[in-house]
Amino acid sequence: MEVKRICQWCGKPFIAQKTTTCYCSPQCSKRGYKHRIKERKMELRHMQEMQELRSSLEKQEYFTFSQAARLMGVSRQYIYKLVKEDKLRASRLSGRMALVRRADIELMLKSKPYERLVAKNDFNITEYYTAEEIAEKYKVNAKWVWTYTRQHKVPKVRIRQFNYYSRKHIDAAFAKYEVDSDLTEWYTPEEIQEKYGMTRVAIRSQVYRNNIPSKKEHGQIFYSKLH
Repeated sequence: MEVKRICQWCGKPFIAQKTTTCYCSPQCSKRGYKHRIKERKMELRHMQEMQELRSSLEKQEYFTFSQAARLMGVSRQYIYKLVKEDKLRASRLSGRMALVRRADIELMLKSKPYERLVAKNDFNITEYYTAEEIAEKYKVNAKWVWTYTRQHKVPKVRIRQFNYYSRKHIDAAFAKYEVDSDLTEWYTPEEIQEKYGMTRVAIRSQVYRNNIPSKKEHGQIFYSKLH
């Protein structure tokens, strides 16, 4: 069996006798093997250096931006970005010196503990909702879903630029927004305003605080008379 391949070392096309052949000649194969061994050694050396560095930084309470970047495994520019966006606090001591506290790094990481980045092939979409699906099912605003899930730390997965929210947690968190089929009598906001002299803002506040059931039909919102 002949297979057309491109040599992984020299880049020249050749005819392979096996589907597993990657090099055009024994010389290229040896060079490729030596290169892989060299890269592996460099990778192990780098990992060891990073481990030693992190061990030495574990006892520190204050870090320069470079040290904070090494501790977190990111670039120094990314640390500057976090500070600029007020996601990470830093204390400027002079025009050239600024320090970051360990406690502030830990606080930043704790503020987003539920977001996971996963490969698309490992993602079971049946276990998650999109914001639009939540909004449609529970009759809430899609933009409000983002705020609510963030405040209540609903687990989510991010794939590319899209967020997917845990179906199990959403169903539990938003269960109070489901409409009880036994409810048959409803008020419109206008009827509540006329009967109780309340403003629209006061009505929405009471509905939110007391979890008063509501429903939306043909663009009109209704609130349970019973509640």
